[in-house]
Amino acid sequence: MSVKVKREMNGTIYRMEVKGGPAGGDYFSVTGDIFPVDKPKEGVCGAVGKELLEAFPWAKPLVDLHLSDNSGVPMHAAENGWYWAGGTEWNSPSQNDPPNSFHLASHLRIPQEDADDIVRKVALKEMDKAEFKAFVEAQRPRWGQEAEQANTTIRSHFEIPEVGRELEQRMGRRLTA
Repeated sequence: MSVKVKREMNGTIYRMEVKGGPAGGDYFSVTGDIFPVDKPKEGVCGAVGKELLEAFPWAKPLVDLHLSDNSGVPMHAAENGWYWAGGTEWNSPSQNDPPNSFHLASHLRIPQEDADDIVRKVALKEMDKAEFKAFVEAQRPRWGQEAEQANTTIRSHFEIPEVGRELEQRMGRRLTA
């Protein structure tokens, strides 16, 4: 299940589909398409959340949690984070390869300065994988708060399908702040 919204603005159609939390699904997902009104086969589609914010600025808490589980935890948080921190054998000097503090900050939703510090520590062997995992685990309360904010955003902008109510019953709690 998912919830959808559409808006026309300045000759452009913006369509957004949201999954996760009370919208249904096991993880947050924000996808959509953007195209000129008169040229529906031209445009962009897929994981275009940042572009969708132009038409739906209120959706930022949802876009931020794209591919995070319903508790707000990023997909494979520790493993993907360790990869971006430069902790694997896959390091490369290429701009978009690890170590990459920009991608690390984006993935874990942490300040850029913290990501820079982690990448430095991993490179200097001042942080091992166990310490990195402990750092990731310490983010769970904040991620949970972000998920609650996303759930509140979903509830305030969409009519929730029955599957969202069923999920709440199974979890024994309401999926809002």
